[in-house]
Amino acid sequence: LYYSGKAELEDAEFDLIWDELEALDPNNPIFDTPSDIEVEGAESDVVIREIPMLSLEKTREASKLKEWSKGEALFCSFKLDGCSCELAFEEDGSFVASTRGNGYKGRNITQRMLLVSNIPTVGKKCTVRGEVVSHKENFPLLLKEMERLRCDKPKSLRNIVAGLLGRKDNIELCRYLDFVAHDLLETFPLEMDKYRDWE
Repeated sequence: LYYSGKAELEDAEFDLIWDELEALDPNNPIFDTPSDIEVEGAESDVVIREIPMLSLEKTREASKLKEWSKGEALFCSFKLDGCSCELAFEEDGSFVASTRGNGYKGRNITQRMLLVSNIPTVGKKCTVRGEVVSHKENFPLLLKEMERLRCDKPKSLRNIVAGLLGRKDNIELCRYLDFVAHDLLETFPLEMDKYRDWE
């Protein structure tokens, strides 16, 4: 339900239960829950990425964050709750958009992201990663439009994004979403061999 954008719990409640289970049973099979590409059954329309788009580990303890940083300076920002997205640009400005999926391949959401008005203008081949969100100013307008179209009412800002990006109908609702870029990938001196065997 969570990965298909139909979560039945508030985010904070979900996170507390998840953390409790992780402490009690770290090898529980629930941690291998299929990503959105399996849940939506969209294996025919996936984007395979060269550089994995992995999720971040979280902590609520300052001491763990300090240990992880190893004395390096940190840049901190508010957490954006929506749906992770990768935009792979070509030199002509066209792009292919995909969800994180399982990190190595994601669901193609290009047609939906073409409706989002604040996609960055890029004139070179590169990849931009970020978060698709529903800003609070747009949310009431989106709810009104969904009501007019007789769509199911969303339960939260966070769930609405995954729900809209996964819809097969009324994709025009994606015009109420925004993209917040946070990462630019160009030419990386990575040892790509360590990613070759993921398939």
